[in-house]
Amino acid sequence: MRTILCAITIIVMFTLSVHAFAAPDNTQLLQQNLATAQEEVKQLKAQQKVIQSYQDNFLSTVYWSLGTVSTIVLILIGFSWFANLRNYERDKNALREELKNVTDNELAKLNLRLQGHVNDTNCMFQDNVQKLEQLVEKHFLDSNNMIQKAIIENKALIESRFSAMYEKIKKEIMLDVKKNLELISDTIKINEEKFNRYKNELRFDIYGIEYNLTEIKYNEWMRAKVYPNALRYINKMLDIALNKEQNFFVSRCLDNIQSLLYIMLKDDYKGTIPDGELIREMNVSLDRAKVNNALLVESIKSQLSEIRSKPGVT
Repeated sequence: MRTILCAITIIVMFTLSVHAFAAPDNTQLLQQNLATAQEEVKQLKAQQKVIQSYQDNFLSTVYWSLGTVSTIVLILIGFSWFANLRNYERDKNALREELKNVTDNELAKLNLRLQGHVNDTNCMFQDNVQKLEQLVEKHFLDSNNMIQKAIIENKALIESRFSAMYEKIKKEIMLDVKKNLELISDTIKINEEKFNRYKNELRFDIYGIEYNLTEIKYNEWMRAKVYPNALRYINKMLDIALNKEQNFFVSRCLDNIQSLLYIMLKDDYKGTIPDGELIREMNVSLDRAKVNNALLVESIKSQLSEIRSKPGVT
């Protein structure tokens, strides 16, 4: 717009100068033309101000619109974050309840199976005892009948053979008793083996659930950057892995402990540090893990010694 005004001004001045050269005596006409050109310049300047005001109002409206849209977007983002956080907490609680229900159901089923096996064993034992009693009674009655008959027929022969017959009957009875007792013992051993196998399977399942729940707590404290609490939970995970005798998870826990201690030993770390009780608990766990991870355990213990030298550890 300014370029156009300058161009018009130059054209007007050029026209006036031409007229001045063409008619040097017509001074009044030149003055009128000059006044007309000045009036046109004033009108053009007024138009420029109006256009500039319109542009400023338009830019102001655009800026306010962009600010409003940005505010709405930020509000929507905050609401979405809040809704996702609530959904996460709800899903976490639901998962914890589901795991607890599954564990309780499995324990109840195992108890029912064990009770069934115990009842079956008891019933089998009672049946075998009854059969044994009947067998003994039968042998006794048969022997008594034979003895009475032999006494009637030949008392002397009975007296001579009574001892041998008694020993024979005794051996038969003892053999039957021994066979039944061996059968009962084998049945009990089989049930004990099944019980121990179910107990070990359930124990490993419970360790796995406890390990996963502890790992969830560990990840929450890591995201919150509360490293002493995260260190406490990773130490619990180490104890669970040692109880399960899972060397892979033991090594993984030791690596995470070493990384956490490295963060807390940095000069720019301004957070809290683990207390003396936690350090003592960790030393106990590290002594258990020292068998297969001697070098890594020694390195972690060295880091713990440096932690103890910091203020705030008792």
